[in-house]
Amino acid sequence: MKNSTRTNMMMGSIKALSLVGLGLGLMGNQSCQQQTAAPQVRQLKWYADAGSIKSPAVNFGDAGNFDFGYAASQQLYGVLYNSNSFAVSQTTTGLQPGTDGVELAGAQTMYKAMFGTKAVGAPLYYSDEARCLINLPDVTVSGSVISFAVTAGNGYSIGFNQSGAQAGIGLGAQYSVTTKSLQMQMYGVDSAKDLNGNAHYIAAPLVDQNAKDTSGKFDISYSLISAGYNWYKNTPLATMTEGALSTGVTKIKAEMDKNNWTTKVLDLQPFDPSSGAVLGDEGVVIKGGTDVNLKTGDQVVFYNEKVLWSGKPCESNYLGYARLVTVPFAYGEVAYASNYFSTIKITKRMDNTAIKPGWRVELYKRVEDVQAEAAAAAKAGSKGSGSSSSSTTTAH
Repeated sequence: MKNSTRTNMMMGSIKALSLVGLGLGLMGNQSCQQQTAAPQVRQLKWYADAGSIKSPAVNFGDAGNFDFGYAASQQLYGVLYNSNSFAVSQTTTGLQPGTDGVELAGAQTMYKAMFGTKAVGAPLYYSDEARCLINLPDVTVSGSVISFAVTAGNGYSIGFNQSGAQAGIGLGAQYSVTTKSLQMQMYGVDSAKDLNGNAHYIAAPLVDQNAKDTSGKFDISYSLISAGYNWYKNTPLATMTEGALSTGVTKIKAEMDKNNWTTKVLDLQPFDPSSGAVLGDEGVVIKGGTDVNLKTGDQVVFYNEKVLWSGKPCESNYLGYARLVTVPFAYGEVAYASNYFSTIKITKRMDNTAIKPGWRVELYKRVEDVQAEAAAAAKAGSKGSGSSSSSTTTAH
């Protein structure tokens, strides 16, 4: 996960340790730096939908008004798509009515891509409820621009704040930018609403973006302003806005990571596409693969949960999941991670609860953690054997 603030803080700590190390000797300095460095934990991405960024129009005087909110909204999608925090939600398209529910058109093509010629699943049918659950993003990200200002070297400025618009830059000239500032309120909204039908905000970070950019320039003319986003994306304002959006997205991700990562069950499949090995009735296909940083060997758990709606499923407010028991009814492991899907092999069952499309699956352990635990256990076992052997030899 990209986080410039965290990186700057870490670099500051390393510099401080280096100064201390000069008084203790070079070897001490190297030791401190080695202790400071920590392995980066692989973060799984959540699925996000890009909402809108609301903003007053920017007045460029004789050149006209520019729809800043629309341009920032276009940027938000790109920020989410390119981030290490979120995957842009993949809506399952092509759903068609079928005799057993709602069929995913193209399911056979999807399985051929995933499983090759080793196994092709039966026609995939979703209930209306499963279709709704599978398509729900984990979060919808949006925002609102509170204030914005760009000051040119000749003293002209554009922008707005809570008091209203600032003076507009004149028409038909190029202006060197000396300073720019932006304050934006970002919102991470859960798909589930509260009992009263109100939106539930996962996070609402306030982002302040301030910068000096003497090389940035604005070319102002009616024809350029009317070009809309194509003109805007090459301006200093676009660079600053992208920085603000990236900071807000990172803060929303940090708040979401306080909970275990989850996704949805798509289907049941009896084969592992990587080897053709038979998984039997214990093969599960879930939403998310390499697009969300899942890896083969990651461990997951299934809980018995009830989906809550304020009325009829999919036609009323979705209220979330209610966990019926506190312990999982099944444990599984990622047998194969494709681009957008993964196959799970159930490794342990606590009861015979049937797994169905739309059900949630939760990350239990990353494969790196599993391997580290196995290595630690092997090391502890080796030490125990060595100690026992040494003791026995001494006794003899």
